[in-house]
Amino acid sequence: MFRRVCRSLSSQGRQLAIPSSSLVCKVRGTAHRAVISKIGRKDYIRRFPITIMRPDGSTIQIRAAEPREFVQLPVDLKALTEEERRHRLAARKLKVKQIKEDIIDDNFDMDRYAQLWKSKDELKAQSKLRSSNEDAKTSKNKMAEKNSMKKTAGEAVDEGAENKTVEKQVRVEKSRVGAKKNS
Repeated sequence: MFRRVCRSLSSQGRQLAIPSSSLVCKVRGTAHRAVISKIGRKDYIRRFPITIMRPDGSTIQIRAAEPREFVQLPVDLKALTEEERRHRLAARKLKVKQIKEDIIDDNFDMDRYAQLWKSKDELKAQSKLRSSNEDAKTSKNKMAEKNSMKKTAGEAVDEGAENKTVEKQVRVEKSRVGAKKNS
């Protein structure tokens, strides 16, 4: 800091005497040295408390160089009974994973979002068409109910003729909607 001030004043044309080295602060080793360089010890002094579990289930506390919470010592399989050995070996085997397939129900209705890209006139015409189709479907359902009633009563009904009349009704309704749309 002091040298910076001296340089700035000397560049302005003033002559300053630079003090002797005894007045200048020397670099001292502080705690910040540990941040910059590595620790020069062979073994790190601090030890971490760890719980160790023995094969019989008892636990002991020790201090270790690595920070771990819990260590379980391995079990000697030769010291176990035959039943315990089979149980442990079965637990080690790979278990077959059952793949569960998700059934994706695709019931997306694009007409539900049609108002976002269609004009109001197109939407009105489409709703009229939809209502006429629904009317035709209901009339078909009514005719089918009548046919089933007649069949149960023992009457022979010509299904083809009735289907033709229903189709004619649908065509007439569509032509009416088309005529209204054009006018």
